[in-house]
Amino acid sequence: MQDYDTSLASLEKIKNFEQNSEILNLKGLIFQKFGEYEKSLNYFKDAIKINPKSHAYYYNCASTYFKKGD
Repeated sequence: MQDYDTSLASLEKIKNFEQNSEILNLKGLIFQKFGEYEKSLNYFKDAIKINPKSHAYYYNCASTYFKKGD
């Protein structure tokens, strides 16, 4: 988990990350690994709002719902 903590800290330092769908997707993946599914879903949904054409974001969102048991 140390690598995920380091990655998350690095992503937090990026300016205007909330406007970058790739950064939001990466944060969603990290929180998914932590088992924090609600946070993960929020980041994937925000990424989809910015770039609704990315199939990966929808897949990651669906994968999180599956892992969550919904």
